[in-house]
Amino acid sequence: MIFHNRLYARVNEKHNSPDKAVAYELMDYGEYFIVKAIFEKHMNLPKTDTLYGAIGIDINVDHIALCETNMDGNIVLIKKYPIHKENTKNKRNEELYQLAIEIMEQCKSKKKSLVVEDLNFKQLKTRMLYRPKKQNKTLSSFAYKKILEKLERKCLMNEVM
Repeated sequence: MIFHNRLYARVNEKHNSPDKAVAYELMDYGEYFIVKAIFEKHMNLPKTDTLYGAIGIDINVDHIALCETNMDGNIVLIKKYPIHKENTKNKRNEELYQLAIEIMEQCKSKKKSLVVEDLNFKQLKTRMLYRPKKQNKTLSSFAYKKILEKLERKCLMNEVM
């Protein structure tokens, strides 16, 4: 219902209002039409800060390691979230989604920012031709980008920086 109210308010603004940008897409399905209205959601400022410390994560092939620090930089919590590689793609996606929610909730409840390492696999993947087959398969199944996308989306929606 909240989405409906936002869309209704946006569509009823004057045509030349600032930030009105609304796009429509009409899809013909023979017996019926679907109309999609797309508009930019205004994000609130994050409600988390590094003043109280931070929550950092390290993403690995088989687990995510979480470390929480206090305002002095001392470790107050270390936690390990397993990632089951043997699950089907859908089960693994659901598992990553639930992990993203849990990590975001941890940040939100403690009012701490999330810190994530920035890895670049481009060079590593160009050298994959010369690695053992088992190692290539492990690296290819590594869901680093998927985990980051899910975390970023959840954090933005919940005002976690």
